[in-house]
Amino acid sequence: MARVNNIVYWVLALACFSFIAVRTVCVPITHDECATVAHYINYSVWDIMMYPDSWPNNHILNTLAVKGLCTFLPKEQWVVRLPNLLSFWIFACAVFGFLKLVFKPESRLFIAGALLFYINLYLLDFFGLCRGYGMSTALVTASAVALVKAFMEQRARYVWWSLVLAMAGAYANFTALVYFAAVCVFFQFFFFVQNGFKLKWIRWTHLIFLLMVGGYVLLIATPILKMQADDQFKYWSKESFVVASVEKPIHLFNYGSEKLERQNVHREALLLIGLVLLTQLFWWYRLVRDKWSGDNFRNPVFLTNTLLVLTGLMAILNNLVTGTPHLTGRTALFYYPLLIMFIATLLAVLKSEHFLFQSISVLLIGLFSVWHIKKVANVSSAREWYFDENTFDVMAVLRTEAKGGTIDLRTNWLFYPSFYFYVYTGKAKDIHLHDYNKEVDVNAGVHYYYVMEQDLEKLKPRYDVIKRFNDRYLLKRKEPF
Repeated sequence: MARVNNIVYWVLALACFSFIAVRTVCVPITHDECATVAHYINYSVWDIMMYPDSWPNNHILNTLAVKGLCTFLPKEQWVVRLPNLLSFWIFACAVFGFLKLVFKPESRLFIAGALLFYINLYLLDFFGLCRGYGMSTALVTASAVALVKAFMEQRARYVWWSLVLAMAGAYANFTALVYFAAVCVFFQFFFFVQNGFKLKWIRWTHLIFLLMVGGYVLLIATPILKMQADDQFKYWSKESFVVASVEKPIHLFNYGSEKLERQNVHREALLLIGLVLLTQLFWWYRLVRDKWSGDNFRNPVFLTNTLLVLTGLMAILNNLVTGTPHLTGRTALFYYPLLIMFIATLLAVLKSEHFLFQSISVLLIGLFSVWHIKKVANVSSAREWYFDENTFDVMAVLRTEAKGGTIDLRTNWLFYPSFYFYVYTGKAKDIHLHDYNKEVDVNAGVHYYYVMEQDLEKLKPRYDVIKRFNDRYLLKRKEPF
């Protein structure tokens, strides 16, 4: 059974990778991807690291990786998405290592646990996009696994690895800094536990830790200060932690409309929060009852639960101290593997030896996974930027209309970056794309206009609809021009 688990796991990981790889080619470049290729990679490495402007679209590790690839490869969309695609294997290896850590090799729950990590299609989206979120989530997951392994096996080298990976994860996307802060607390706690709960100064360990963290803070200070000075965090959620970081991710896990009944999502959020907090209270009660026995600190349920809670508390503390809005949507993406690590450890301790329990758990999780993936999987659009799903279709219609001539096109501002990527990289030389503008103009004097539904009435006097794409419309100028 152990060999079957290993084979099934890597087949599952390969299937997910193949699905994402297809999406890197089939999903058009999205609104937020274009700037990395058309703008940021043109700066020097140092300028990228120090932020040439205050816009947080520059996800540093991703930008540096894309810049490196584009020095010897063409600026194809699969090339600029390659760093995140390859980072999927960091995620896959980290998940495999975690499952081996908490489940017995022959346990049927091994594959059930794996499915829980992989059924979030919203998460998988970001391994196929030119953004920093997929890379950051992979590194955070690897860091969390190393941290759990450090405590369970009492091996200090893994806590160092966890710290380094947490730094890398936050450098791939600064939203993971709250996780990095939680790891710093765990780092100190590890040596506190090792020393028998005595405040013993470990000279070289603390010195190296302070040098590493201090150097890292200096490295990221300039970008953070630039964003704060320009109030770039205003685009994040002003809602409470529960709504922003718990309810919104549940919406996105469903990959569907934001019009889901709020009451239902609210109940799901409260159930999750209740489960996490009750488990935390139970373990602190157990710690006090057992007089702070060191064995309790090596329990994976306690470790994963506390890491999740501490990361959330760091986010809440950051909000209270600095006023930074709560993480939400894609900025809260790294919470998902932390949550699943906790749920998987619960599965591992709840009668995990019982054949019937294992079988029922695998069946239920398997059926839910198939149903969920069938409901939401696609290879044509990214949930976060669904409005860019028809870029290829629009260009195909325009080329049929223009019959080999130059295409004079203006778009709603939301669509502009997607089209600009193909014009900029020479993949759409036949399109004359008018400048970016947030306002639609009925007197623009262009042959073709691609707009949202709300723009339609304003343009109807001088434009006819030639193709509708859901709530998006391709228009053609009426004659005479």
